[in-house]
Amino acid sequence: MTATAENSGETGDNVAAEHGADGQNCDRADTMGGVADTSLHHEVVPPDAISGDADVVANVAAACAGADAFSRDATTRDVCRGVGRLLRSMSFAVVRELVLPNGRRADVVGLSPSGAIWIVEVKSCVDDFRVDQKWPEYMEFADALFFAVSPQFPQELLPVETGLMLADRYGGEIVREAPEERLAAARRKAMTLRFARAATFSLQMLADPDIERA
Repeated sequence: MTATAENSGETGDNVAAEHGADGQNCDRADTMGGVADTSLHHEVVPPDAISGDADVVANVAAACAGADAFSRDATTRDVCRGVGRLLRSMSFAVVRELVLPNGRRADVVGLSPSGAIWIVEVKSCVDDFRVDQKWPEYMEFADALFFAVSPQFPQELLPVETGLMLADRYGGEIVREAPEERLAAARRKAMTLRFARAATFSLQMLADPDIERA
């Protein structure tokens, strides 16, 4: 990866606008580090158990196509919540909906005690994955990139170049580790600063929801 310093000089208003609505997609309580039971209440199906089963993929895709927007949003919230609990159990700090230097918005970003940066792309269903193929653009801003899906998602559709998490509203687990490519020092500093500012603005807005109208 190129050792390029990023411009992280966002204004307070811009960052607050970008990150203030993260609760619309995931529960804000998880951003604050709440931890509960992190065990999944579903049987985890190994990827090779359904690999090549066209009927399974077709059935899941059909069900996804028929799902309404509310159902997809509910799945996204549940997976985000489980991912947040999983990362928090691993001592990661978590920020939702972080805008990256290239303008893309990462669903979940985790910062480990050692400074490692993980990006997690959440997919609610097969259609959600198929219509959104911008995930390679996240890789240059993280040490590791994961997809996170519900246990019912046909896992063989997801790229092997990434890690894989299974999650529901109660917790999650890593079923495939992500290949790690360490960020250059300048980019790590810029991403860490971006993470810290987003987290701080979120906390400020939680304490004073009317601050943008002041």
